[in-house]
Amino acid sequence: MKPYRSNTEKESCSPVSSNCVIWQGPDLICLNLCKGDSVSDVVYKIAMEICDLKNNIGLTDLDLTCLVQVCSTTPEPTKTLTHILELLISKVCCISDIINNLPPPGTNYTEPTLSLAPFCTELTGGGAITSLIHHELTLRIATVLCSTIGQVNTNSTDIVNLKSRVYSLEHPTAVTPTYSSCLTGNIDTIPNIVQNLETTFCTYIPALGQPSQITTGISKQNSTLCGNLNNGKLLSTGAYITSLGGSNWITSPTSLGDSLTNIWAMICDLRGALKAIQDNCCKVDCNSINIDFDYKWIDKYTLQMFFTPKSTLPIGFYDCDDVHGNAIEITDGLGNTWTAYFHFRRLDPNDLTGILDDTATMQYGYTLDLTNANAIDVTTGLTFTSNLCFTNGEASCINCFTKTVAPYINKDCCTITAKETVIIYYQVCPV
Repeated sequence: MKPYRSNTEKESCSPVSSNCVIWQGPDLICLNLCKGDSVSDVVYKIAMEICDLKNNIGLTDLDLTCLVQVCSTTPEPTKTLTHILELLISKVCCISDIINNLPPPGTNYTEPTLSLAPFCTELTGGGAITSLIHHELTLRIATVLCSTIGQVNTNSTDIVNLKSRVYSLEHPTAVTPTYSSCLTGNIDTIPNIVQNLETTFCTYIPALGQPSQITTGISKQNSTLCGNLNNGKLLSTGAYITSLGGSNWITSPTSLGDSLTNIWAMICDLRGALKAIQDNCCKVDCNSINIDFDYKWIDKYTLQMFFTPKSTLPIGFYDCDDVHGNAIEITDGLGNTWTAYFHFRRLDPNDLTGILDDTATMQYGYTLDLTNANAIDVTTGLTFTSNLCFTNGEASCINCFTKTVAPYINKDCCTITAKETVIIYYQVCPV
């Protein structure tokens, strides 16, 4: 096939069919062309690939708004591949410059401050806060969200429970409750228990009396029947009844319990008075009083005194001087004196600090501390003297008291006796 050099030669050449011309080049796998194919096949396949390429890379429908801002008065940019690639390269370079110019984290970056919705009190604290930094607002939103989720879960559980309870209320099951009755000793229904209570209460009225009768009986304490007991004295001690104290004597009883408390107080008083009569053979006077003691030296400054069972002080008698007690003068063998005070019994029957009422003293003995008796020489012996005074509230008794106590012997010293000559060795101890 002879090629044309110009249009003038086209008319003079001999036309040859492209089907008769063979492709002598190499195999083109990407175009599916093989050596030996006719030129017609080669041109056709190349033309088909070009058409497919044109269809696949058509640029006329592309939206280039994100690459370039197109105003209504500005014509659209040329949509050629070269021009679009140039726009992409320019955009990428611009973004790269922005990224490269960003400040390093934690240096000059300033978080934006965001305004809060005034009606959202969970975030604004009731309107006190109007704006927050971005991360603070995010934290508050997360906190409120978590709290809300928890409350929603709780409400969901409560709703389920309430629905169940409402259903139970709307569909009640009639059940007569039963309880254990102390009157019958059995488990019974409430109507039967009430009926038994009514019957039992009515049977008690003849024995206990009507409430008005019980109230009248309680008020007898302060009536003329007993001469108003609140102003009276105890038979056993002579002290006023009110000295028993509020827990043992109710001056204004209002219940059977109050009356029982006072009745027992009277019974105990009568018993004490009767015991005093028995103990004193029906006669209690000054001659019945006797004070004496046994003793034991504990050390040079401590004398253990045992007043019982040698001492007798009838019930109802107490120290004339209830504040100080009885004064006893203690004299040693050299004539030196020292005064000590002894409480044998207190006016208040509930005060057991008296020697003859203190159970500990009666068991272990009264301890006389002679530490402050510096003028007394206990190694010369002691003599106790006093005009002891006791009273029962009406008569006073003076008891002349004298007691001799043997000298204190220092047990750290000893006397050596021998029938023959002995040698005594002394050892000097270091100070």
